[in-house]
Amino acid sequence: AKASETAATTSKTDAASSAIAAESYAVGGTGTRDGENNDNSKYYSEQAKQSVNVAENAFINWCALHRTGKVYSTKFYYFSANTTSAGIKMDANENLSASPSTDSTEGTDDYENIPVFQWWHCNYKRDDDGYARPYSLEGDTDYKNTGNVDVGSLNMTFYWAVEDHLADGYYILHVSDTPHPELSLVPWVDAVKQDGTVMPYYIVSSYASVVAPDTYLRSIHGQPVYNQSYQNMITAYPKKGTGYHGAGACRNTFGYIFLAIKYGTKNVQ
Repeated sequence: AKASETAATTSKTDAASSAIAAESYAVGGTGTRDGENNDNSKYYSEQAKQSVNVAENAFINWCALHRTGKVYSTKFYYFSANTTSAGIKMDANENLSASPSTDSTEGTDDYENIPVFQWWHCNYKRDDDGYARPYSLEGDTDYKNTGNVDVGSLNMTFYWAVEDHLADGYYILHVSDTPHPELSLVPWVDAVKQDGTVMPYYIVSSYASVVAPDTYLRSIHGQPVYNQSYQNMITAYPKKGTGYHGAGACRNTFGYIFLAIKYGTKNVQ
């Protein structure tokens, strides 16, 4: 009987020791191993997450340092009041110009070094709610524009609004890197998570859909897939994950906003 009691006690002790050892290697904090707080699964997992988030955190910090609060505006007439497609640049936009390049003439771009108009290629993944996050920036050793990746354009979040003066026959389009409540500016839709959180950056896909080596439709350099339908998009893209979907009408709105602000026109010809 004595021997049985001793064996039982030893078994309990061994079990307790095993549990402590398992906890030490899982999360640390038991005081049983030298350096256990930097040598456990939780620590390595957090380090991995930090590594993945290096690109994202670096860009978030860049955005915080480069917001100026300036408002870029362009005034347009309603067609019923004036048939011109040309706008009148106002506020910080007044003395800026941009012109596209041609085969023989290099264009100009006064917006090139203004942070809210700048962008960088990145590889990205989407959260389950659809928000896109960068994990590699162009120039990084692991950045790719082909293969089983998605390439996007990474931008500082902008805020915008249309100030309507219908009775006077015109409206004013505003863009800024700051909310400006007095102008009722709202954040760009791609910068807003499903729960309403406004993020400091957003990503738009850089390329048309291409069939990648893994057979998924991806935003990469290559031959575009034509004749895409809505039904095909909502079926094909989610194969990459819950948050993936095709581009919507907001992409057209995005193009119009910056055409109007940078080039001072609403003519898309």
